[in-house]
Amino acid sequence: MPAKGKRTVRERLPLRKTCDRLPANPRRKKVAPEERKRVATACNQCNVRRIKCTGNQPCAQCAASKRDCRYPELLEKATVIKRELDGLVREHLVLKRNLGLPPELGRGLDSIKEAIGGMMLVGGDVAYRFHGNTSGATFLDTIKDFVITSAALLSEENTPSFTQTVGSYLTLDSWPLILPDDQDVDPLDVPPPAQAAEMLKAVRDALTDGNGSYLCGGILYWPLGDLDSVLTSVSRGQSQRQLALFHAAFAYATLLEGSGCRSRGEGQCGEMFYARACKLLGSLLDVHLYSIKDVPALTLLALYHIEGDRRDSASAFLGAAINICHLYDIGRGSSVDPVDQRSFWTLYLTDAIWLSCLMGRPSIWDEAIKLPLPCDIGGFPPVAGLKANVELSHISNFIVHNSCRGGHLASGDDQKQDLPDGIRNAQRLLQRWKEMIPTDMVLRMSEDLDSSEPIEGVENLDRALCSLHMAYNQLVILIFRPAFLSAVRKAVAAGFLGGSVFVVGDFGAYNYLRECAQAARANLFLAQWLVDNHYKLTLQDLRHVFNAALIIAMYQVIFLNMRTKDTERISFALRVFDTEKTKNTDAVDCYQVLYNISGLVGKLRPIIHCDWPQDSSVGTPASTFSDGTDPATGSQPPEQMEVRPNPPLISHQARQQLQDWNNVADLALYIEGCMIDK
Repeated sequence: MPAKGKRTVRERLPLRKTCDRLPANPRRKKVAPEERKRVATACNQCNVRRIKCTGNQPCAQCAASKRDCRYPELLEKATVIKRELDGLVREHLVLKRNLGLPPELGRGLDSIKEAIGGMMLVGGDVAYRFHGNTSGATFLDTIKDFVITSAALLSEENTPSFTQTVGSYLTLDSWPLILPDDQDVDPLDVPPPAQAAEMLKAVRDALTDGNGSYLCGGILYWPLGDLDSVLTSVSRGQSQRQLALFHAAFAYATLLEGSGCRSRGEGQCGEMFYARACKLLGSLLDVHLYSIKDVPALTLLALYHIEGDRRDSASAFLGAAINICHLYDIGRGSSVDPVDQRSFWTLYLTDAIWLSCLMGRPSIWDEAIKLPLPCDIGGFPPVAGLKANVELSHISNFIVHNSCRGGHLASGDDQKQDLPDGIRNAQRLLQRWKEMIPTDMVLRMSEDLDSSEPIEGVENLDRALCSLHMAYNQLVILIFRPAFLSAVRKAVAAGFLGGSVFVVGDFGAYNYLRECAQAARANLFLAQWLVDNHYKLTLQDLRHVFNAALIIAMYQVIFLNMRTKDTERISFALRVFDTEKTKNTDAVDCYQVLYNISGLVGKLRPIIHCDWPQDSSVGTPASTFSDGTDPATGSQPPEQMEVRPNPPLISHQARQQLQDWNNVADLALYIEGCMIDK
């Protein structure tokens, strides 16, 4: 009889179905079959009741109690090399996608839903969509895996909330725009003249329109003429379709000035203007309604969706505009109208810089374009800025197209320790572009961006030039960030596994890490200039800020010498997203990721660098220890640093993950998931 207040073992066990089994008791040592006093596998009934089983069919216990005697189904075990398993998983997913079948919903930390050159990520509508390797969502998913592993190593009780979305991404494509009823939409209803002029100026400033006062002529070109003249011509019986571009501009301007995230459901994001533009243009499927003159309106509506974080919707409008250009053979130079030609290049730039690179999905192939670059013509803005951006977009497309190619990882001693050919070519193209742009468009970045004058040529800086160089720096970050993540993984592995010390100077891509960090600092400097000069930060600008801040945070993990101004740069990025998170959901995610990554860096540094003394001077890219060694170049610190303290205790599974990080080739991520060799 059990004591009062205590339950028996059977009462403490939860109710189970007859087919359930309890976990096997751990054995102190393995027992040879001839020495066993019990059968190797008990039936399900004896297993749950924890009684001795005779092993026959039925066993003695089940026969006596007239129970259904069943044994577990034997599963044959097989050992497969992880690299081969990952390759089979990728091939399986590609085959299922080609057959139109959805991939499995489950996703572990090691089994990534990869497709050739990217990932299949699930959206808010539980539908999988392809994201290429240049996509921010793809790289962020890899960062989430790293954060989960690092948080587990640090024994964090609460894993950052953003890591719960591994394998998924969130945009507003899953929530359609709330549009007014069609009978309430009047295409002839436009804002008062003063308000319309102010809204058009805001659009030109944000999109670096060539009709502005930029020295380089701006980047994009929008044939926004005089609104009053257009209204007069419409009143005389001419087509109302020419008002579609103005309504698209008004919708974009309204979205830029959105006051809060709740306004997305309250009709305060330019939905009425958007509805008027769409009503004038008609269905995207009615191709016979469209002409080349509609391409600027379609392009601006696509930018409206991009700024509203509806990227798939933007793809639909850009795809329609590209199709119209194909129909009229604009890309091959069939039109001599400079407005048509500049409208085509505006479409090309929007697709290349704003969308294809953002999503990792190439749209326009450069080989199909035969249209020569525009030249200076009276009555039109200078073409210097447009030409520089088109040439930079060629490089962007080169990177996106190469990153969508399939590849395989070499094994053993054949693993590459240098950049793949495609990445080296992209690096050379970027360097050549920088050398070829006009002198008055050059911004010379100092090696020491912490100095009082980090950039030469700031006196020529304007919104268009700032956007141009931020796009260039973003491409530098894009091709080198896989190397950064690989170095961070190796540094964390060395810190927790113990033994050898991670020396960044020995890393196969050390020089590329420094170049990437410089590009990130330059972009944060330019973003600070935009904020100080009261320019509105577009979603494109915010993307540049986020990527740059993430690189600086990773820099603090792998480099011993921690710059004070780098901490200030990350703080600036956090302030930017803290301000913007009241206006769009994407900024909320960026703020959470940066905030948690910054906290993680502070906890990882003492483990990786063992609280080694560091020079506190600010403003020098490479300070030295008393014996002359240089931590910024990765040279070995003083002798006391050769002896590491005992690493923290970690689980077997975590140790295996760290060993995988440590053993892989330095630049393997270019093939595994972030950038593919050409």
